[in-house]
Amino acid sequence: MLEKLIERDYGIRIPHNTIYKVLLNHGLVEENMNKKKKKWALFRTLNPMSLWQGYVS
Repeated sequence: MLEKLIERDYGIRIPHNTIYKVLLNHGLVEENMNKKKKKWALFRTLNPMSLWQGYVS
């Protein structure tokens, strides 16, 4: 909603993600856990070569 109001009143287009980040930094909104990026966990093994599969023809 703020995105549309700013564009209408000031003629400036600001993406809603940027507006959200500014409001979050100023403590005006609560953090939405759905907007957090998930960190990827790498699969590690003691013996990496054990993950290979043989090809039988």
